[in-house]
Amino acid sequence: MTYTLQILLILCIIIVAAKATGSLFVRWGQPGVLGEILIGLILGPTLLNLPSWGIFADNAYYRNELEKLSQAAHQKQLHAYIQNPSQDNEKLEDIVQNHEEQYERKLQGASTHGGLIPFVKDLAAIGVIFLMFIAGVETDLKQMRRVGMVAFWAAAGGVVLPFIAGWAISSYMGHYNIYEALFVGAILTATSVSISAQTLMELKALRSKEGTTILGAAVIDDVMGIIILSLVIAFKPRSVSMATHNIALPDIITNGLGNIFSFDNVLAGKVKIIILIVLMILFFIAAWLLGMKYFDKWSSRVRHWPSAEAFTAFVIFMCLFYAWSAEFIGSVAAITGAYMAGLLFAQTSFKEEIKHKFSVITYSIFVPIFFVSLGLDADARPLFAPIAQALNGKGFPGVENFGWPIFWLTIAIIVAAIVTKVIGCYLGALFKGFSRLESFRVGVGMISRGEVGLIVATVGLASGIIDRNIFTIMILMVLVTTLVTPVFLKLVFSKFGAVELIGEEE
Repeated sequence: MTYTLQILLILCIIIVAAKATGSLFVRWGQPGVLGEILIGLILGPTLLNLPSWGIFADNAYYRNELEKLSQAAHQKQLHAYIQNPSQDNEKLEDIVQNHEEQYERKLQGASTHGGLIPFVKDLAAIGVIFLMFIAGVETDLKQMRRVGMVAFWAAAGGVVLPFIAGWAISSYMGHYNIYEALFVGAILTATSVSISAQTLMELKALRSKEGTTILGAAVIDDVMGIIILSLVIAFKPRSVSMATHNIALPDIITNGLGNIFSFDNVLAGKVKIIILIVLMILFFIAAWLLGMKYFDKWSSRVRHWPSAEAFTAFVIFMCLFYAWSAEFIGSVAAITGAYMAGLLFAQTSFKEEIKHKFSVITYSIFVPIFFVSLGLDADARPLFAPIAQALNGKGFPGVENFGWPIFWLTIAIIVAAIVTKVIGCYLGALFKGFSRLESFRVGVGMISRGEVGLIVATVGLASGIIDRNIFTIMILMVLVTTLVTPVFLKLVFSKFGAVELIGEEE
């Protein structure tokens, strides 16, 4: 099967599996995203390992090409030996062995660099950007002003405590370095309001004091989380490989100044930090002013262009351009730029049209690919290998057993993700005058990490900050918090006291 046919087939499997499983979970009263993530885990190396199936494994096209190159190289070596048989045989054998090692490395990388999974990851990366753009479009700045300081302090508490807990647990239990530990904390700060909002609507409590506060606090929480994420990404020292393949504008300017003034490494590092901060500030200022002043005008003009869907193409262009410039110029995550672009388009008169058209594009293909790709990229077997070994004495065949520490680390992070979010938001709301029950309801409504936590974890993995084990732990944390939130919300809203509504339920 050709590479193109393999792409078509794996996309068919991913999309139909995601939508079918998501629909099934919705019928069961659970968020559809939960089903889409779970089917990804089932299709991934945790269970079925779809990419390793014979029809996809190792990408036969690339394997054949590498074998042809290997045969050609061996023929050249044989020809060289015939032309000069007096050369050192041991030296020739070393050359052949070195070539064999290089060939094996290329062959092992065929499925990684030339196979299907990188292609799926690229589509998933676009899905993340589009998803954050829609999150920006859906952000209601007026609503944030209405809920006022209660939402702010609830969000602040729900960011600070999980961040500290994630950093401390991963540092002392997982023995991870400072940047990995900080990034785990950044992931734990996330909150997904969509799952809570859906549950609150079912309970007729979306217009309650607690419901309005949850919605506003979740938006503020996302903004705070994105700022933390951007700072961790921006100030992470780039490795040699990253410096070679992921050079941003601060690197270019620093290298240019270094060639002129002959900086040493210490001074160059300080100069780079200054340049990075200046460019970051300039990016946010310029991006905001550009969008506020021109997005509405440009949108009005482009809508009258005779080309088909020119307006949609313009919005996609601005989304991708903001994402690119955020990372290349501002040294912050690309999703930050996409979120800002969505936030700016939300201030225009075309908000609803943009939201509708982008939702069709995003949720029909890119988001299913994103959620399923998370499972394809995660392997939960090493985390639960100690349990399997205790039960059968062997563990999982061919899977490295990291022992009980990684298992208990997973449990600790999941528990901390739930407890610290509830306590942090509870204390913030209580501080601004909410009753204990109202504050507790706000805390429970903020538990779910959902797609926001997944997006942050994906950025960390792609940036090389966290490894695949931490990434898998984060996937499990998101699954658990997403699953328990509707259950806990129904309990605290329906069993403990009446709900005071602010206005009529929509």
